[in-house]
Amino acid sequence: MQLYANKMENLEEMDKFLERYNLPRLNQDEIEKMNGQITSTKMETRTLKILPENC
Repeated sequence: MQLYANKMENLEEMDKFLERYNLPRLNQDEIEKMNGQITSTKMETRTLKILPENC
C-alpha cells in the first residue's frame, strides 16, 4: 500500500517542495506550549468536545 503519491529522495528536493507553499510557522511561545505537559484534565476536556453527544 502506497501512502504517498510522491516519495522524496533527498533533502534538497524536500526543500524545493516546501518552498512552494506558504506554510504557517510556530513562534517560540507556540513551540513551548506544544512541548508542554498535557494534563489529564486537558485531555478530558478536549475529548469531551469531540465526542458525539450520544456517547
